[in-house]
Amino acid sequence: AKTFPAPTKAANFGANNIAVATSQFDRADQLTGKFDHTFAEWWRANLSYLHYGSREPGENWFGTVSSPAQWLLARKVDATQINNLFTLNSSTVLSVRYGYNRFPNDNYQTSLGFNPATLGFASSYVAAQQRPTFPNVTMQTFSSLGVNNNQFDVYSSRNFMAGLSKFMGKHSLKMGFDYRRMRISGTTYGNNSGLFTFTDVFTRANAASATAGTGSDLASLLIGAPEAVESFVGTQLY
Repeated sequence: AKTFPAPTKAANFGANNIAVATSQFDRADQLTGKFDHTFAEWWRANLSYLHYGSREPGENWFGTVSSPAQWLLARKVDATQINNLFTLNSSTVLSVRYGYNRFPNDNYQTSLGFNPATLGFASSYVAAQQRPTFPNVTMQTFSSLGVNNNQFDVYSSRNFMAGLSKFMGKHSLKMGFDYRRMRISGTTYGNNSGLFTFTDVFTRANAASATAGTGSDLASLLIGAPEAVESFVGTQLY
């Protein structure tokens, strides 16, 4: 509860008492390079490389470790290819190409690396968390805290192509081979640090029915009585 920001205006119980604004900063960089070389009159080749990197942000309304919607998406692409052109004779041309692309996506919270033990969780529970973040706390009337953004994926592809062209008078003959292998690996961590849902059920006068003027999701949080709890352990995807 200490991570809630201070109110910015007076309000009656249950009414909005904070007005905030957020700014977002996004950056993307791209780099391209190409190298051409003639090894012989019959062999020409070129090598190219492309790099792209970006950092796409979500909102960080409170500017705190528990701020909702505090996600970041880091993308990075590395693409390479080599092309060879062989002139076997005056009427025969062979082209051989190979390419490799790698595209990791890291979708995470800005609270990544947070130590959940500071919230009083048992050491065994903390040790089971693969990428610790501030937990996702869902509230009934108060603002919720944290966010479920915790995933790392790597997309990659390899391709090999060869083509042969033969010119015979007014005719031409073409044949080729195209091999592609695409792969995705990664892990979805989800609510790895836990999803805790708090309502007024355990703090109102009658747990079976709502009683005006009693019960609060914040009171339930303060006494450590969530209505529902779940946690997620990710398995690597191949």
